[in-house]
Amino acid sequence: MLFLLGIFCNVLFQAYTALRAAVSPGRLMAHALDGLVSVFVLAVIACVVFIVNYGELRLYILISLAMGFILSNALVGNLIYSIAFYCVNAVMEAVSQIKHAAIAIANTVNQKVLAPLISNLKKPPSPGNGGSKHDNT
Repeated sequence: MLFLLGIFCNVLFQAYTALRAAVSPGRLMAHALDGLVSVFVLAVIACVVFIVNYGELRLYILISLAMGFILSNALVGNLIYSIAFYCVNAVMEAVSQIKHAAIAIANTVNQKVLAPLISNLKKPPSPGNGGSKHDNT
């Protein structure tokens, strides 16, 4: 079970590094994301250790976690990174295309529907032209 947890941690690590490489956040955001991922991974490890071994931390637990992480990194680490990087880039490209399509639709609606409606609205008479029923002259 703990060996599989080490594999899971490696998959999560590879996916996160691919996300960081694709998005390239700023320095402060990168540190904040690193902290959030670290806290998440440590919380998952703590929960699993508590469930599996009633919270007792033994040397074989650390060895199992490390062996799972190292072996999965050596065997499929680059593959997982490549797949995650491709998926993140594909999602970012799709979001970009959807954003551009939404902007184009909004511009078309503005030009073809809203602009004619606005131009057809009657402007109120200006107050300085007279024409008021209540002239005091």
